[in-house]
Amino acid sequence: GITLDAGAIIPLRSSIKLGAVIRNLGYENTNNLRAKLPVEGGIGAAFNILQISILTDVLYNITTGKEFRAGIITHWKWFNLNAGTSFSENRNAKTVGFSFNYRRWKINYGIYFHGNSTVLGTPQFLDVRRYL
Repeated sequence: GITLDAGAIIPLRSSIKLGAVIRNLGYENTNNLRAKLPVEGGIGAAFNILQISILTDVLYNITTGKEFRAGIITHWKWFNLNAGTSFSENRNAKTVGFSFNYRRWKINYGIYFHGNSTVLGTPQFLDVRRYL
């Protein structure tokens, strides 16, 4: 299949940015069947205060409806923290994590708490990056 996402970020001031996105334009092929993906659109804002970003956005998915998200990210030199929450009619989730930066390496770790944790478990994410 093929999909397309498009977005834009508009800086209002040095400490405020607005953004918009539309995702999942296209289709997916699975088992010789063509399936349309649920189109999703959103608007958001980022507020930078000292070395901290406060993020907020609203997403609309044709299938699942509106979802509200908020988060916070630090911008320190070597070690950073992040946390966020998302809620909608069908989901209430929270996440926390950290990243460690050293030279051209970055290690990210996060954990995702959601309403189905007792059934599905609590996902944890780890990624290691090297920037060229």
